[in-house]
Amino acid sequence: MRIRRLVQRYPYREELEWCSFCNKRHTSDKDAPILRLPLDLSLFIVSLLPFSDRRSLHDSCLHMEKLVATPVTTRVRNTLRTFGLDPAPFLESMQYYGAVIGGMAALRIFAEEVPMPRVLEVYDDNDASDDRGNGYRLVDTLLHTYEKCTVLGYRHYGYGDNIVKIFRMVNTTLDREILFIQCRVPPIALITEAPTTALMNFITSNDAVCLYPELTEARKGLFTIVIPEDGSSTFDIPVFDRLVGHGFTMFENATRAIGRHLCPMNPSCPALSRAYPDLLMYSVHFTDAGSYGSRIPSITWNLNVPSSCGSSERIQTGVYLYFTVKWTRS
Repeated sequence: MRIRRLVQRYPYREELEWCSFCNKRHTSDKDAPILRLPLDLSLFIVSLLPFSDRRSLHDSCLHMEKLVATPVTTRVRNTLRTFGLDPAPFLESMQYYGAVIGGMAALRIFAEEVPMPRVLEVYDDNDASDDRGNGYRLVDTLLHTYEKCTVLGYRHYGYGDNIVKIFRMVNTTLDREILFIQCRVPPIALITEAPTTALMNFITSNDAVCLYPELTEARKGLFTIVIPEDGSSTFDIPVFDRLVGHGFTMFENATRAIGRHLCPMNPSCPALSRAYPDLLMYSVHFTDAGSYGSRIPSITWNLNVPSSCGSSERIQTGVYLYFTVKWTRS
């Protein structure tokens, strides 16, 4: 017995049109009217959308993914060029060491009204040597806690002094500084110990990530520092003055910042245990990201705020059981 497989023949084969913008084949603008919009207008519309809508648009198709990612990629590249850095090799070195960029430079990617900072903060948990290229020279190696907090502007940054040392690099021609911050913990773990949620953003070699997008989009920040109860003030924290000057409002109480909510259902609720990566953050993958995997470890954390959602303003939640009883006659 001989068995022959029948060859299935199709009446015709249609090739999808090639898109020069995203370099992919997809539905043409005849079938998708949204693709008929001029590129400048499409990018402007995306800039007006909230982060949640951008995320949905980003995940809808390859064309929209690049449409959302292009402005973010451009801002990251322009930031590095402002500091006299070649984006491609610098991000490649970040990929190799598992480093991230934090501070005001990372916040500016998600809040465009924040001006370009003078200092670039690079976090790394490896004992990597400082890079003295690109016109930068080493001027300080900071080892003492007071010196670290002074140069960062964060008085209460990190629990148990999780910063080993800071290399302070200066480019006098550009009037810019780069702080290479060596951590005892993974870089993202140190980012989550920032004095406010407004600074819990970072840039990896392939992505720009905002850990608390709802608060950042509303230009709000939760304090994550200890505020004295005896009426005395904390040490001077210059970064808070800069954030307030850029239009951010700082909150001690989580309920006032988030509003009345169900704990721990709200993504910004301090009672919610968070992890990186998760679906609650807002992450944008660069359009020219490398194909290598990430060397950044996953972490979990809880916000340590002065007045958590365990206060009297919290909406108490409970379990309610409803029974339906049906009577029948015998």
